[in-house]
Amino acid sequence: MYNVKLYKYPAGWQVRVYSRPVGFRADGEPRDVPEVWDCFAEDGDTVAYRYNPYTQCREPFGGTLATLVPEDGAKDPDRSAKSSMCRTKNRVYYLARSNVWDWFVTLTFDPGKVDSMCYDACVSKLGSFLRTCRRKCPDVRYLMVPEHHKSGRFHFHGLFAGCDSLGFLDSGKRDGRHVVYNIGSYKLGFSTATRIDDNRKVTQYIGKYITKELCAVSVGRKRYWASRNLAEAETEEYFLEGSEREPYCNGLADMAVYMKEFGSDDITVQCYELGGDVDG
Repeated sequence: MYNVKLYKYPAGWQVRVYSRPVGFRADGEPRDVPEVWDCFAEDGDTVAYRYNPYTQCREPFGGTLATLVPEDGAKDPDRSAKSSMCRTKNRVYYLARSNVWDWFVTLTFDPGKVDSMCYDACVSKLGSFLRTCRRKCPDVRYLMVPEHHKSGRFHFHGLFAGCDSLGFLDSGKRDGRHVVYNIGSYKLGFSTATRIDDNRKVTQYIGKYITKELCAVSVGRKRYWASRNLAEAETEEYFLEGSEREPYCNGLADMAVYMKEFGSDDITVQCYELGGDVDG
């Protein structure tokens, strides 16, 4: 049980202070039964996950999606959809912040080569390209997310590192002071890649593509692609008694370079971005 969690990211630490202990309902009772679940196809196998409220992570579930669905259909679909989107955003954010990246990449699909209106078709071709990346660059690290464009077409954005052998070609264009490159080994449509010089900023940006519209068309499907060699930032958990909370938060506020608050009806989170180490 904790109400403070410290994330030791490479580009600055983050502290989250919760309004109540994590892992318990608002009435103080444990959440013994997961409220939400997901089912994704990973490397050709369908894997079911359930949400562990004690760890705030998806964990493999030894069953099928059907075994998790209540027969009475009492589950609130709107709440489930929102929870699912938030979990995806949080996982993408955590993986993005836990690593240092070289490139921000965008991949689009030529309608003559790929049905870019079909999520499954785009995902299949993306998988083929990522396998090519791993062959050309065995140490490549990547995190990819889809975007559901207002035109109805899908394309993908991602963070890459260790992939210079993909063949980055100067497009002759600039994005501000950044050179815009094309990826020579990408043959399925148009590609762009720009060098990253602010890791924290770009990792905050990539999560914006995880929208409720995207989640609605990707139910039961993967919503992000992460290479298996990604680092995961060290975390620490603490429990503050009531009298300790205010001075602790005041101290964090003095050190923070950025603060925000978010949450739901039964829990709020104060988030403090720190420039470096912080005493727990």
